[in-house]
Amino acid sequence: MANFARIFNAKVDFVHVDDTPWDEDTDTDRLLDELFAETDPDFAFEIHNIKRDNVVSGLKNYADKHKIDLIAFVSKHRNFWQNLIHSSVSQNVAISTHKPMLIMHFDD
Repeated sequence: MANFARIFNAKVDFVHVDDTPWDEDTDTDRLLDELFAETDPDFAFEIHNIKRDNVVSGLKNYADKHKIDLIAFVSKHRNFWQNLIHSSVSQNVAISTHKPMLIMHFDD
């Protein structure tokens, strides 16, 4: 994600949508630790928490309201059985928005 932001001189909005309270200290610290693990990020970013019962509508509304150009997801690879029972937020967002999407997979 960082390389993508650098290449296109993009601002990255990290958006967390959940119906449970965001642990401001723990969750933000974890994200910042990852961003600053090697060096200070050389791209602009903001961190947002949205309290919403529906993750898909929360992301869609955020993207529309803030005129987001591209919705990017970072997801874990799943095996066949995990895919059968997993409800994919990225697939549901793709169905419900007109915004272009980028999905990047990573392994633990």
